[in-house]
Amino acid sequence: VSTQSTGPTSADSTFRHCLRAPLYNFDMREIVLLQAGQCGKQNGYKFWEVISEEHGIDPTGSYHGDSDLLLERINVFYNEATGGKYVPRAVLVDLEPGTM
Repeated sequence: VSTQSTGPTSADSTFRHCLRAPLYNFDMREIVLLQAGQCGKQNGYKFWEVISEEHGIDPTGSYHGDSDLLLERINVFYNEATGGKYVPRAVLVDLEPGTM
């Protein structure tokens, strides 16, 4: 069995190329909040309450802010639904049935 290298493989060149490539090549950030268990859901509820207030979103999901910059960046935390409503991007998990 030969232990000498026969030269770089395609996997080696791909790996080297990935090291030189930029890690991020996009401008938009999207955040998904994962809320697990009773404590996670309670903290998540407060988080969305504060974020919604900061971004001008009322409890029905309607935008009432006055900043073009906030509206431009609203897709970081929210998905736009039909009728101009904004829905928080979140995953809620609880092991106890009937709590959600």
